[in-house]
This record gives sequence, structure tokens and C-alpha cells, in this order.
Amino acid sequence: MKKFFNKRSKKAVDNAIKALVFLQKPFAMFGLFLILMGAFFAPAVSAYNVWSNSEKMISQIEETKNPETLPTQLYDDIDASMIPISKEIENLREENQKVFLKKDGTYEVSIYQDPVHYKSNDQYIDIDNTLVDDGKYYTNKQNAFNIYFPKSLTRNESIKIKSENYQIQWKIVNSKQSKANQSKQKKKDKDLTILNHLSSEIKYQKVFENTDLEYILKSNQIKENLYLSQYNENIVYSFEYELKNLTIAKKDDTYSFVNDLGEEIFHLDNLYMIDSQGEISYEVKIDVERKAHNKYIIKIIPDDTFLKTASYPVKIDPTLILSRQTPVIEDTYVSENHKTTNYSNQSIMKVGYEKSVATRKDILIKFSIPSFIKSSDVITYSHLNLSRVDKVSSNHQINVYRNITNYTNSTVNWNTKPLYNKEIIDYYDFRYVDTPLVFDISRPTKEWHENGSNFGLTIAPESHHNSVINIYQSQASYEVRPVVRIGYETKGGLKNYWTYTSQELGQAGTGYVSDFTGNLVFKRDEYFVQNEYLPLNLSFYHNGINGYSTIGYGYGYKTNYNYVILYDSNLNQYYLDTPDGNKVYFSLFSSDQSEYPYQWDDSIAEDGSRWELYQEFYKGQLTYATISTPEQIKYEFNAQGKLITIRNNANYHSISITYLNEDRISLLKDSVGNQIVFTYNNNQLSQTELKLIQPNGSYKTVEKRVYNYSLTLLNSVVVYMNYDKTSNVLKQMSTLYYSYQTGRLTTAYSSTDNYKVIYTHNLSGKVTNITLEDDGKILSKIRINHSFLETTYTNHKNEWVTY
Repeated sequence: MKKFFNKRSKKAVDNAIKALVFLQKPFAMFGLFLILMGAFFAPAVSAYNVWSNSEKMISQIEETKNPETLPTQLYDDIDASMIPISKEIENLREENQKVFLKKDGTYEVSIYQDPVHYKSNDQYIDIDNTLVDDGKYYTNKQNAFNIYFPKSLTRNESIKIKSENYQIQWKIVNSKQSKANQSKQKKKDKDLTILNHLSSEIKYQKVFENTDLEYILKSNQIKENLYLSQYNENIVYSFEYELKNLTIAKKDDTYSFVNDLGEEIFHLDNLYMIDSQGEISYEVKIDVERKAHNKYIIKIIPDDTFLKTASYPVKIDPTLILSRQTPVIEDTYVSENHKTTNYSNQSIMKVGYEKSVATRKDILIKFSIPSFIKSSDVITYSHLNLSRVDKVSSNHQINVYRNITNYTNSTVNWNTKPLYNKEIIDYYDFRYVDTPLVFDISRPTKEWHENGSNFGLTIAPESHHNSVINIYQSQASYEVRPVVRIGYETKGGLKNYWTYTSQELGQAGTGYVSDFTGNLVFKRDEYFVQNEYLPLNLSFYHNGINGYSTIGYGYGYKTNYNYVILYDSNLNQYYLDTPDGNKVYFSLFSSDQSEYPYQWDDSIAEDGSRWELYQEFYKGQLTYATISTPEQIKYEFNAQGKLITIRNNANYHSISITYLNEDRISLLKDSVGNQIVFTYNNNQLSQTELKLIQPNGSYKTVEKRVYNYSLTLLNSVVVYMNYDKTSNVLKQMSTLYYSYQTGRLTTAYSSTDNYKVIYTHNLSGKVTNITLEDDGKILSKIRINHSFLETTYTNHKNEWVTY
């Protein structure tokens, strides 16, 4: 069954590529970096050589590009945050976070203040608080709880909440009849990061004298707002609660709804009231009286002194919250003229300066970096998105600073606010009111990711210009709440849109230190048989990120043939896993299931390289696959996704790869008959031999490598050669030595010249020092300082260059 190998028309491929990259036309389509066939597929690496003759440091870029390397469409200086989102990775959901795959194969995580998912059967489901008709009630679509609002509220009708085996229902004592007015439902936004289905509103007018009652569903919260249109003396609002499997308990002036085990299921947030001028009072009493086993009277008693002088309308805000959550974003503001007041429960934050009372107001914000962004990942950008209450232009500028001391969001005030570093991280100019209120906080986020000391940010006015800006806080509706977006990708692999500092050590190999991530990939070329058809070669790659994994060649090592096609269950996509640490994803553009149980899928590489992946399945299981290139090179893979053949369709020459088991190669063979033979001892590679076929059909071993280990760490390679046609005796030519620390390569050199490189790594695995020695004498010593989007190399003469 080879139906799926029929050649596709160029037009079909072009149409697939157009469909794939339609949304990313203005953006980068980053290329595939594939190093399969030595010089034929040489690394397209832009390497900055920081030394030329072991003494002189130079700053020009040296590009090593092979004319036969695959064409890619690259755009320089592209803002990674502007690359479009492809889809959500649902398997990486957390309660407050969504992860998205971007068109270039990198990732973006959006962090929200409150839960955007709830758990059901061990899966995170989107919260949807859209209100739908349910007979006598309106109810929300899907959440960890269901709430039921009567279409007509009377003193006999109750509002109900059900969650698992628990239920709360309440009636409003002595209320007037009122019909529910539901807010207009919002259409789903095309931007996957904007979640406008998390909140909904319903309002009952004049349920009490001069009082409207409003309920707002926001994530796992039910906000109950009482709006007073004018002053009423000594007003009291009474509610009759009836509970199922719950009781009300008081702890530290907070009332909670607890189960029989004392576990908190819901709790009432702190009450406050705010008038139309923004004046706030926390003098709202709550009185709870138990009337029966499962019945309570709850009274809300606002301070009459505040109400007498308030500007109307006045809003009283009691909020019922589903418990068992940890906030991910914390925000508040502090005010110089209210030095002991905490504003963390407000819906609006203030920043600026009031000249009339000589008062400054600062915003404080803090968030947690998701745990699934591993130390081996690199953060490419981080943005804090805020929303203004109005769009009034002013000659006002606010700046973002990194805090150097910590604070507690629920208690912080002007007297206890954190200290901050005076260096400006980013700023916003309010003369340009149509510009989105977005701060680039990439630098501190990356530093927090690496060292863990996260004390948050302060947003403060640049000067004493008389202007105070109102910005929505986390208590506001979801569309305008603060959101943090973080882009990240893996450090591993040699990518042709990064630059590298290279160290060439002859037979011992070549080191590539990424100027962006600081990660070291070390390549050693073992054999190379040049011919005009398809060269036979063998190389090994060591990647420090994989420093504690082995497939039989020592910790961290793979051959240049250890390519495998794998399935990403998070993305529901196949990708090519490369030996240097890259992943190349393929997007399905056709599937033929007309001859079940067979299926043939055709996919295109997402990097714009025009590589095509063809796959054959039998009853849903992969049986065979190929990757074809515009240069008429075809790579064939077996049912396990391992590379088994490389073919040049222009001249029909090929290289075959034979495996012992798992990922251990036993034989490489070209079309002429030349071979590279692998021998193993206790599942570790012990030797390889290059055997050239002779005119009489016999084989002559012309080169051999013997591999020695310290446990599973490769510490030496002994090189033997014999190209003498009159002798079959191999001569030892050199020994290559390697050492490691915590899985990272630290030294490499050859016994023939003792030309040695020494690497020093920091705790996050970045190379911080590179030293070159010859017979123990230091020829060059390079210090590397990594900061966000900037790397500085300084030599022993204090000459430096920054990339």
C-alpha cells in the first residue's frame, strides 16, 4: 500500500503552504535547522568568533552557510510577541493559565488573576458563565458551580448555588417584586487570549426602597452589588439563607461556608462601600443569626455616618467566592495621603500625583511564573497588559520599576510599600491615548525565572505633574483586568535564527555557545566519506540540556542520524525530533481514509521550508513515513518513527540505517557498499569502524574509534587510522578527552596538540566563561555576561563586544 507516495502537485503544496501561513504573512516563518549529512547538510549557523588567532578578539559575524542548505524564509528583528497564535494547548491548562502554540513553534502563556478553568474528571474545562434560559431561571453554562437566578424575584423566590453535594439558596427579606434584566451577552473574541465568557450580569431594580440589586458572575465569584440611589436613615438589608451539607463559621472576622469536615467551600469576601466620587468605607457590618439547623438570617448594615455625607449612588459590595484557589496575579495601589489604607479589594487602581494635597499614588503588582516553564526553557518576552478607565489625554508619564523588597498584597499600604530599583523597566506616555497600555517586563521576568527572587513591580508617576490615572484592578470585569503574557521556547538545539560563538578544536570537535540562551551544543565529526552522490558520514552531538539522558552513546550524546518522528498529544500534531535538540512541527493539510483500515496523511512543515511529511497508518497505527524536500532528498522512517533511509531521488543513491534496538544504530551503509559499523558493550557504544569496499568486494577498515566511559559519561575517544593499501594494521593517531559537571561539558581537547577548551556554567546551565589553552598556557579567556536580549563577551584584555 504505497498510495500516499504518489507525487503531489506543486500547486497543491503551494496552496497548503498558503493556507498554513495565511495569518503569519507579516511575520517570521522560522526555518528548519537540520544537520543530517555533514557537508551536504552542514549547520547553517551564524557564529560569532570571539578569537581569530587565540589573542585578538574580533566582533564581526562569520556566517557558515552551505549553498545546499534548505531555503527558509527568515525576517530579522521580528518582535516575538507579535507572531500570531495558532491554537491553545489544552493539556497544559492550569486553573489560572492558558498556554498557546504560536505560528513559529514557540509558546505563549497567559496568566489571569482568577480561575479561567474548573476541574472535571481530572481535566481542566473552560469556565463559561454565559447565562442561559432554564425554565423559571437563568443559569450559567459551565463552572464548578451552577447558579440559578429567578426570572422574577419575589419574597418567596430564592437564588440558588449548587456545587457538588453542596447547595446555598437565599431569599431577600421584605423585598419587592422585580423582573430580571440580563446584560447583553458578548460575542466570542477571535483573540484566543481574551476570555469574554467568564463574566455575566443580571439586575433586579428597586428590590428595596431606593435600592437596586445586581449580581455579577466573574470566574468563581458571585458579586452582589447593592446600589442606593439616595440616603435612607439606618438602612439594613436582610437575607434568609438555607444550606445543604454546609454550615456558616466565623474566623478572623470573615464568614465561611464549611462542610462537615470543616473544609471551606465558599467564603464571603470583605465588605466595603464606595460612592460616586470614589470615596470608600469599610464600615459595613455583617450580622449572622442561626434560625434553625440549616437556616440563617444574614444582615448587611452599612455605616450611617458615611451614607449621610456620601455622593449618590452608593455601591455596597458583598462577594461570595468559591474557595480553594490561590491568586496568580496580585495587584493594588497605595496612596500617600492615606498612609495606612489597603486598597487590594478595589476594582480601580490609581497612579499619579494630586497637586492640591501633595499626594502621590503608586500601583503594586506581582505574579507567579508558571511552574511548567522549566529552567531549560528561555523566556522570549513578557508583557503586562492593563486597561484604562478612560482615554483622556494628558502630559503624564508612568514608569515601571522592579521591587527589591517584598510585600503582602492584602495588607500593604503607603507606610509598608516595597522599595524598588530606580532603573526604569518601561514607561507609558498618556499623550498617546490610543496606544495600548502594555508594559514590556521581559527583563525582570527572565531574571525571576532564573533566580527565583520575585518581589513584583511598582508603577509610579515620572513627575509631580497634576494628574491621576485610573486603571482597572483585578476586581473589575474580565475584559479589563490585568493580564500577563509570557512567551517562551526551549533552549536546546542549533537554530538558524540565533547566533553562536564557536570554538574549533580540530578532531576533538566544535563548540557552539548560543549568544541568546548561553546553552552549549558540542559537535564531533567522526567520519566523512566524500562522493558526488551522497556522502557517508558520522557525527555526534552533545547537548547539555539532555546531560542526564543516554541512548547508548554516553550522557547527552546523539548521532546525526538519531532523527525520530513523534506525536505531541498536547498539540495533536507530529513533529521531527532532531539530535541537536530541535523540534520541527508539521501541519496536516490532507488525509485520505477512503480505503479503511488504511489512512494516508500529508502534512507540511510549519517553518516555511516546504518539507512534506507523508504518513501511512493501519488501524490508526503508524506503519511508514517519509519527509521529502524540494532538493529531491527523501528521508524514510519506520513504524517507530526512526530514520531508516536517506535517498537522493536525483541519482537514486541512498544511505541505510540499521538499528540493534531502541535508538542504538548498528550499521550505516551507502549505495556503493561502504559501511560504518557500531559495536556495543553493556548497551554502551564501545567502538565504530569505517569500512570501505574494495574492488574485489572485500572490506578494508581504514578508521576506527574506541570509546571509554566513566560510568555513563564519555571521557575519551581513541582514534585509529590506516589508509596504507599494503597494510591492514591500524595505527593509534590521537586520543580525544572530555570532562563534565552536572551533565554539562566542561573540557575538550586532543592529545595531538593539547589545544583545550574549558567551559564554566552557572546554575541555570548558561556558559559564563570560555578559556582556550595550549599545553597548559592560557591563550584566551572570555567572560560572558548574560542579560535579557543582550550578551556581552569580555576577554582577558578587557576588550568587549555585545550581541
